[in-house]
Amino acid sequence: MNIKKTFFATLLSCLVFLVLFSGDGNAFSLIRDWFKTEETPKAKKPTVSDKKPSAHHPKKKKAKAEKPAGKTVVVFKDGATVTEDQINKDLEEVPPQLAAKMSYVDIRNLLAWKAAFSRVMYGAAKKAGILKDSKVKEIIDARIKTAVGLLLLEKKSMEEVTFEQAKKIYDKKWDEQGKNSKEFTLIAINTTSGTVVSRLKAEDGRWEVESLKKLLDSNKDTTKYMELGPRNQAMFPPEIVTAVKEAGKGATVGPFELGGAFMLFFVQDIRKAAKKEFTQDLFNSSKEMKSKEYVNLFMKKLYGKFKVIFRDLKGTQRDPFKHDPNKKDKGMSNLSKIKDTQVLANVGDKTVCVKDVKSFYKVDSLYSEVFLSMSRQFNISLEEVISYAVKVLVDDLVLGKEAFETKFNKEHEVVEKCNQIRTMEAVQQFIQASIKVTPEDTKKVYKKYIQSIPEEDKNDHEIAVKLIFFKTKEDASAALSEILGGDVKFSDKFNEQLKNHEAIDLGYIRKRGTPPELWSLVKKCAPGTCCKEIVEVNGGQFGVKGGNYAIMYTSDRRPISLPSLSDPREKAYFESLAFRETAVKFVITIMKNGVVSINGKSFEEWMQQKEYVHSTLNMLVGMPMSNQQSQPQ
Repeated sequence: MNIKKTFFATLLSCLVFLVLFSGDGNAFSLIRDWFKTEETPKAKKPTVSDKKPSAHHPKKKKAKAEKPAGKTVVVFKDGATVTEDQINKDLEEVPPQLAAKMSYVDIRNLLAWKAAFSRVMYGAAKKAGILKDSKVKEIIDARIKTAVGLLLLEKKSMEEVTFEQAKKIYDKKWDEQGKNSKEFTLIAINTTSGTVVSRLKAEDGRWEVESLKKLLDSNKDTTKYMELGPRNQAMFPPEIVTAVKEAGKGATVGPFELGGAFMLFFVQDIRKAAKKEFTQDLFNSSKEMKSKEYVNLFMKKLYGKFKVIFRDLKGTQRDPFKHDPNKKDKGMSNLSKIKDTQVLANVGDKTVCVKDVKSFYKVDSLYSEVFLSMSRQFNISLEEVISYAVKVLVDDLVLGKEAFETKFNKEHEVVEKCNQIRTMEAVQQFIQASIKVTPEDTKKVYKKYIQSIPEEDKNDHEIAVKLIFFKTKEDASAALSEILGGDVKFSDKFNEQLKNHEAIDLGYIRKRGTPPELWSLVKKCAPGTCCKEIVEVNGGQFGVKGGNYAIMYTSDRRPISLPSLSDPREKAYFESLAFRETAVKFVITIMKNGVVSINGKSFEEWMQQKEYVHSTLNMLVGMPMSNQQSQPQ
């Protein structure tokens, strides 16, 4: 899949899409507030630490108070150290993706490894002279300019919020989401032991709290737990909310499995959610959690200051803040014929053309998988995706201009952030320049991938599915009768409901990853037919409104095809996997000569846990791509 974008361009795109499509506003606040407010683990992605944890994971603030700030976490061979107070600072920067996958202890382990990785690899990069390369300097400068602009956006947009505005948003959200919600008091349990899972589910999953804790404490090697609550149901994934409500007090919900680990929840209490008074303290702690309008307000000011004009693919002036999520691609088949000189925006005397968009996202075409995948993920037209992409690019330009004109880049915290970016970008460029992937490397990774595919996927089919959701079973039955009776076409009903976000096109789905009850119905439907049964499935799981009763239509069925190295796009994917695998081995070679210990264990001791080390470094290496390689989708 022909993707050749940089990591940060991808991150920037995701942040902007997050701002546009969430009601919670600034993407920075979504990232930071995840750790500043609640530390709820996501049930579908549990991770078990390699280290024996305590029975309870303290919240961040409590952890800072209890643990000695000067405790040494990392020791380097040149005598330098990283202390726990430095790790505590890094906790504030942890993105929600990690919070969703990892426990408190696991995250601190990762941050210790990150500190070791950054210092050792930066030293090696500097020694290799990577910072003297003019192209690398240019990349780092652009990266820093983008980051400084985004930090400015965060600061300025926060300044726009008043107490009254924040209270209005708070009250509106409570009326829409909190008024009829519940609060859960749970014990989150993470285990790798099937025996423990069986015990937890015994007696219909019901335990007395003390007996439960006694069992968990007696299995500390494989099991850890954390008390959560009372917490609003909105803090949990929809599948957990449904399961907890159905199970009731005293029950164990789960297990939710991933990679050999299991997450379960013991229900201590369920009660009606109580609205908190919106005090000054609550305002101060949640000030960043605001509506996107405040970000838009600041950007509108900058567009006026720098005389910004946005244009569509036909050259017509457009409003960058008005988007039609239901717009369909019409006449977009000639996208590839649009000239690189086509102007998509003006920033004062500067023009932003198609070629600038391609350069910014490191793509060869507007049909790139970068944009196509966004179109599929958010179920919007390709033309709308490109409009968003242009806005990201323009925002990057004007925010950078404003930040440097106002000397915001000279502020102490910003300078510190820039130094971190310079370090990490230099490391990534060093890794890219040092790794050469051979055809044999790619073939080995490909063979390993094919062997990992379950036999059921190799010999099964994938089926294209569409769903229309209804609030009640009666409404769904009435609509189904109309469709089966020929009074209404499924496609007409689907398009009507889609406008209200009460329908979804799932595309091709497979048995693996699909709820069993849904897959059994899907398999019964012939291509081009509507299922004659009402489907009960959690609408919130798919991000749609409309309820949990659905009508299902299958439009196509095809055998699952295995990837092939003869396909250039798939070959690029496996080349990237081989690159990453080789990069991890390269990093290990350098780090073992620079690190004495991490969290009290020598580097050699860590290497005995090869799988953990490789997965951790895999995460830290990221996905750096050379000019000849494509990032996999």
